[in-house]
Amino acid sequence: MSSSSSLLGSIEAAVNGRTLADLLAAHPELTRRTAQRELAKLVASGQVTLRGKGRACRYHRADALPEAGGESAGFRSEEHTS
Repeated sequence: MSSSSSLLGSIEAAVNGRTLADLLAAHPELTRRTAQRELAKLVASGQVTLRGKGRACRYHRADALPEAGGESAGFRSEEHTS
């Protein structure tokens, strides 16, 4: 199994997405830099979305919807209060 497909499988299995630290713990055979490169490829291909910034960023399935009841990083509510 390629590193991209194993990372994608871990991300798809997680309801609330995965952090880089989560993914590295689940895939000790990958170096941090290799995981970062593979994740960047998955994001660029549209298979995975990235939400948040810095250490708080999480990788999610591309078809995952934002959490109900509030905005999450990367998603903006279309509702306007006036």
